[in-house]
Amino acid sequence: LRKYYVLNFLRDGTLKSYSCSYPTSVQPAYSAVIQAQFARRCAQFCAIVTTAPLVHIGILNMSTMPEGYYAYGASAGREWYFNPAMQFKDNSISEADLSLLNKAFDKVEDLLENPEFRNFTWIGSGLQKHYVDPTGTVLTIRENEYDIKIYTKAKLSGRIFNKGHGVRLIERKMGNVLVCGDSDTDIPMLEECLSVAPPNVYTIWVTKDEALKEKVTQTCAHFHNSNVAFVSCPEVLLGAMAQATVRELKVRGGDFDDDSDV
Repeated sequence: LRKYYVLNFLRDGTLKSYSCSYPTSVQPAYSAVIQAQFARRCAQFCAIVTTAPLVHIGILNMSTMPEGYYAYGASAGREWYFNPAMQFKDNSISEADLSLLNKAFDKVEDLLENPEFRNFTWIGSGLQKHYVDPTGTVLTIRENEYDIKIYTKAKLSGRIFNKGHGVRLIERKMGNVLVCGDSDTDIPMLEECLSVAPPNVYTIWVTKDEALKEKVTQTCAHFHNSNVAFVSCPEVLLGAMAQATVRELKVRGGDFDDDSDV
């Protein structure tokens, strides 16, 4: 069995079905058990990279796994949490830019106090304060079918910070890498891993979108990589993780209760 050195997972949509409201999107207990045992038995390092913030109704509030099994890269990997004693974030954003973003957040928050708009606080992701894009004085808005996001633009390139950039913020030894995702915003993370070690990258995507499947396949093909698979829902991916863990136990011996707090 292959032992994965780095495992980059997105959560909602990949490891868990989307919820109607992020504050209620708590990780199910069965999912926590499967993920933790897979991390322990089948990987040397695991990370969940998400566009959600770290705290204040963020990924740490929604996870039910004990500390130590996964690292968390929040705000698309701009802020990282390994344990209470080891956490860091990219500090390239200036005080002026941070102040501008805070003002934008405060104004939207004031709007949501209006009874006419209050319901939007509890729909989808609600209002989340991310640690976002660096060194610019001009805000830019990106909108998709689910979210409206406000970023600052980089002065020189005008590019938006993505999950691929977030992966670069952690030092890693590139062995076999498993990348899992479910949307276009996850592709930069796949591209970043492929650019470092193309033959060692394996990827599983949770999607029924034929256009996204084609895009992922073409991305892998560009790096001469064909280690790609697609599944229809998070439960299929979790089932595969559970099966891999069982196979590992059969090959190496042991059981789920050995030195485990999950």
